Amino acid sequence: MRFTSHLRTTLTGLLLVGSLAGIGCQDEPRQPPQAIEPPGSTQTAVEFAQPPGTTERQETPSSAAEAELSEDAQRVAALLAESIASSRQPQILAIDNLLNRSDLREITGFTGVLNVQPLEGQQPDEGYNAQRISPPDQFGAGLQVWELRGAAETSRHYNRLRETYVGAEEKSGNIGDRFFRADFAGIRQLVFMSRRHNRVIALSCDDTLCTQDQAIERLAELVASRL
Repeated sequence: MRFTSHLRTTLTGLLLVGSLAGIGCQDEPRQPPQAIEPPGSTQTAVEFAQPPGTTERQETPSSAAEAELSEDAQRVAALLAESIASSRQPQILAIDNLLNRSDLREITGFTGVLNVQPLEGQQPDEGYNAQRISPPDQFGAGLQVWELRGAAETSRHYNRLRETYVGAEEKSGNIGDRFFRADFAGIRQLVFMSRRHNRVIALSCDDTLCTQDQAIERLAELVASRL
């Protein structure tokens, strides 16, 4: 009897404890299970997102120095390219010292306007150059200069010109080693050669500027003295 009464008391206590536990669980709301976010989720993106105002790459002192060096290198390269291009350009034969406007005024007595301009025909280069000094709307005076590679080539070029000029006539005198005249269509022409300087010079002057025949020879003597 005593054992039966004790067992009954124990069972009653266990039931009471179980009832109280169930009541406590009903008062507390149940939490949903937490989901495990896979890699690359929004949480990971937020953790590695840049703060506001830092979307552009900030220049550091080292990158600024590299930029300056790059600009300097570009300037040096541009100057070098310009220097190479200039060195490749052909040198033009200088003839400015041979004849000028003052010479024409002194020899011909012309007092009007005189313009210096290129003489069309052959492209100037290191072995040839030409110019024309003339009043407006007139031919005026022309100067052509060839610089050859030796006395033999100078003689050949002189002879070739004598064969091509209309009415060419060899003359004697003190103008270079040889010279000829070839007047045509109101233009007085004189061509002479200098073996010493390996040059052939052709002068021409229209009759509005060189009104006297001796003027073209005086111009040729002046040019020959300046070679």
